[in-house]
Amino acid sequence: MSKAPGETEQLKVIATMSDGSTKEVTRESGIIYTTNSTSVATVNGNGEVTVSPSASVGFKATITAKYGGKTATCVVTVANAN
Repeated sequence: MSKAPGETEQLKVIATMSDGSTKEVTRESGIIYTTNSTSVATVNGNGEVTVSPSASVGFKATITAKYGGKTATCVVTVANAN
């Protein structure tokens, strides 16, 4: 995803269950969100990503969601404001 400094976006995490069904787990108990660069983007416990107002265009952060022993990632790229 690309976002300008100061912008926020809500992630949506869909898990594939052992029986093949899918379930949205974005705000489930037990999901853990992390970022590899808080100076570029932060993520709260509900999966809301915010790009730092002072982040430089072109910088990137990787957001990780862990749930039920599985991991998913999303790269956030700082973009110019529209």
